[in-house]
Amino acid sequence: MSDNFEFEKSCIPQGSNIETPYVSKNYQYINDINNSAYTNTSLSLVQFDLTSIYNSTKLTNPSECYLAIPITMVSVYTTGYAGGTPALGVPIAGSVYSTGMKPGYWNLIQGADVQWSGKQLEQYQQNINAYISYKMLSDMSITDLKQLGPTLGLGSQLDNFQSARFNGSAAATFTTGTYPGTAVAATNSIGGNGICNNAPFALTGNSNAGDQGAFGAEYESAYNNGLYSRLSRIISTDISNNQFMVGTASSTSTTVITNVTNLVKEFRPYYTVLNTNYMVWYDIALIRLCDLFDSFKNLPLTKRMDSTLRIYVNTGSVASVANGSAGLMLTSGSGISFTNTCPLIQCALKTLPSTVAATGIVSGLFIGTPPATSISLCGSTINFASAGAAHFMSNCRFYFPQIELKPNKLIPYLSENRSKQICFTSVLSNQLNNIGAGSTFSQLIQSGVTKVKSVIIIPFVSAATHGLSVSGTSITSFSPLLSPFSIAPNETGPISLINLNVSIGGVNMLQNVLSYSFENFLQQSLLFNNINGAQVGITCGLISQDMWTNNYRVYYVDCSRANLADLNSSRNVNVSFTNNSLQSIDCLVFTEYYRDVVIDVETGIIN
Repeated sequence: MSDNFEFEKSCIPQGSNIETPYVSKNYQYINDINNSAYTNTSLSLVQFDLTSIYNSTKLTNPSECYLAIPITMVSVYTTGYAGGTPALGVPIAGSVYSTGMKPGYWNLIQGADVQWSGKQLEQYQQNINAYISYKMLSDMSITDLKQLGPTLGLGSQLDNFQSARFNGSAAATFTTGTYPGTAVAATNSIGGNGICNNAPFALTGNSNAGDQGAFGAEYESAYNNGLYSRLSRIISTDISNNQFMVGTASSTSTTVITNVTNLVKEFRPYYTVLNTNYMVWYDIALIRLCDLFDSFKNLPLTKRMDSTLRIYVNTGSVASVANGSAGLMLTSGSGISFTNTCPLIQCALKTLPSTVAATGIVSGLFIGTPPATSISLCGSTINFASAGAAHFMSNCRFYFPQIELKPNKLIPYLSENRSKQICFTSVLSNQLNNIGAGSTFSQLIQSGVTKVKSVIIIPFVSAATHGLSVSGTSITSFSPLLSPFSIAPNETGPISLINLNVSIGGVNMLQNVLSYSFENFLQQSLLFNNINGAQVGITCGLISQDMWTNNYRVYYVDCSRANLADLNSSRNVNVSFTNNSLQSIDCLVFTEYYRDVVIDVETGIIN
């Protein structure tokens, strides 16, 4: 293999005149058409008119376009215990670590659609963030994670499966009162009921790598260093933190190297405390269009992007009861206003200083400026507008490169690509609800689908039981994706599916039903989205056996191998499996299928 590579490399012509076909390449942006008006109480619709992107002498590369979304997170401590006087807590040094983001800014996107030349290029599918999470973890390398992870909100390292916990319904109770009044979480609920992985620091012992730092029960003192890598990206400018390089707006050059004023000039995310009680994080979420849509990844250079883009952003709030001295937290579905995914994490307060005597924490994530709210918790009412927060970037932006080709490249490129065919993968989503422990499932999930590429099944503890506390506490269950304590959808728990098979048009894709081990996962998905996999057998991906076995079970079935006549025929997709776990489960099922379209690179029109 290396001999062939060296020989082919020697045959490639070289010269300064052929190093690049471009004369220039510069990024520009357009604002959304919302005019800084966003719903911010549940799903927020953000719209872009891309038809204005046109230059008669330059081309645009859709695969390099990305979104910049101004994110404002706000959290407030409540300090009123049962029978005590309700009050808002004053943040202390280190409170910058109390709230963060789930891995991947794409978890902000609940769904999106694209109209191109008046046709539906990409249709809205809910929970698309769960599909993108799997795609990214399968596609990225360790080098990508270190270099691009922080930029894309994934962090510089993956979340630690050893720090994940599960508390069933009997373990999540109150000592007194009911949610969301003056209740206090009991001493036996650690980090919240259901699945949680929200400890950025070790609960006991010392550890520098997120692993177990003290002798005792397995994984007892492990913490989520992936979460910490995301939290530490945000620079604190709270004067009480006395950071040695960054200060407040009034800090001078004799005390620090930079301050808030300079951070804003370079659009750098930072944390501050406003109006005494409100912890505020300003961030800019970068989301690549090639990650969001495979069509954008495969579209060629074109003069016009004859399209409109609509994205639905997960915004809202969540209120959680806590006992700051013990760091215990509990929430309820009734206290979560996010629609399908809560993109933020409330960190385990036990990992913060014990002086945070909080009986609750209320957090919200918004685009731009927080709206007026009236959220009750532990006797206090929270109005996020009272923080007076205002993001330094007032609109969502769509960034795109403008490319000028050399004349000897431009003329033949335009003439030869007036009918350029592209092939890309689209996806259809389903949700299977409340499949009982040990029960067998078999059902039609899609009908009349052509060119099926794969079926991806992602199981979670059922929303009917996850987070369900004992009776009399006013706690309602919620999906793990809505949990502010879990990194879901990047976390499922060790949910086992056995006797798995997928049939397309009545034909089983697997010769035998599978118990489905990690080896089966590799056999089915090894070449998924890997650029070099099919050619030279070099693959990449971040899903290890430890990760898959213990905390991120994804079941991938390759359906692309078929005769052309079968691929081009409309066929039904059936899924069957047995839930080999002790919990009722919900499953997100994504059906990938190929699409072919023809684009005129001169006019940008798609047929």
